[in-house]
Order: sequence, then structure tokens, then C-alpha cells
Amino acid sequence: MASVLPDRRKIQYAASLLASAHTVAELDRVFDAGGSEELRACLTQELVLRGTEVRHRWAVSTQSRFHPLGWLPLSLTSVEGRPGLVGEARARARANSSVAGNDHG
Repeated sequence: MASVLPDRRKIQYAASLLASAHTVAELDRVFDAGGSEELRACLTQELVLRGTEVRHRWAVSTQSRFHPLGWLPLSLTSVEGRPGLVGEARARARANSSVAGNDHG
């Protein structure tokens, strides 16, 4: 059991990196490849957190609903708004710093 947890964390991290660096069109390959259900489910929710409505056939299929994340909605609700993600917060801080003339890089 202990060896399964690090793999799951790696998949979750990979999904986060993929969602932050690629367009939805580029990520269709991940959904179409028939690979890891864990990666697809995590990637779906990472995209949702970034404000993307996921409409890929895998994400809306009954197959995806069997994953533990399958009950989560495929778009943000009005209550959630748009959550700030760590990477986005850092990018905004750098941009604000540059605009204010505080960029020492």
C-alpha cells in the first residue's frame, strides 16, 4: 500500500503540470490515449479548477464516473468562482512587481 501512494501523488502532480502548460486541444491526446484512469480523472479536475469546462467524451462518459473523482462537477459552480492557484498567484506577483518597477531579475 505504501508504494501506491507516491505513484498517485506523482500522477496528481503530472496532471497539474499538464493542465498548467497545455491547451485543452493539446490535452485531448491524454484522454484519447487509453492510458491511466487516474491521470485522466486528475487532469479533468485540474482543468476544471482552471476554469475550463471539460467536454471530452471520456470525461462525460459513464466510465469516468466510476473513478473516485467522478462525482465532481465538470465546471466550476457560481459559488466557487475562480479559485486562485499557487502558480497563478506567483505569476501575478511577478507581473505586479515588474509593473511597479520592482523587478530585480
